[in-house]
Amino acid sequence: MSVGTPPKVKTGQDLGIYSLRGLAIVLMVAGHVIGVTPDTGMNVAHGSGWRISYELLEDIRMPLFTVLSGFVYAMRPLTDSANYPGLMRGKARRLLIPVLTVGTLFYVMQMAIPGTNNSPEFTDIWHVYTLGYAHFWFALALFIIFAIVAIMDASGWIATKGLFTNEGVVG
Repeated sequence: MSVGTPPKVKTGQDLGIYSLRGLAIVLMVAGHVIGVTPDTGMNVAHGSGWRISYELLEDIRMPLFTVLSGFVYAMRPLTDSANYPGLMRGKARRLLIPVLTVGTLFYVMQMAIPGTNNSPEFTDIWHVYTLGYAHFWFALALFIIFAIVAIMDASGWIATKGLFTNEGVVG
């Protein structure tokens, strides 16, 4: 590849969207590293540059990531229910496996290492997989949303403009 030549991408992929997804991920991770309060994450005090950047971006991080996830799905929506298992395998690989592995490791490390922001009990480890634990609730929620939207898409329930607009309301 020569200088100035854009990288090759699969058909249907938008590098701008994928770049924004990368930025959204970096912003989310940075937010968790800095910490929601001065007592969490890096224990960054109020008034510091890191705390101010966290607070300025607070209303952008998760909505940006969520909107981009939906946009990427909309680029290749599920139109045939026969493709549902493949879509869910992909979503499980990207969302559930990290919850199972990293979520479990995160929980166990918080349980075992003194002085962490939280000291959970081993008997509550099932929260990681059912209710979501710490920031891992977001991955579980996205998985559930994708599962429901894909079923609705494949069934044709959201294929018509009128379903969720005034045109679909009998009045």
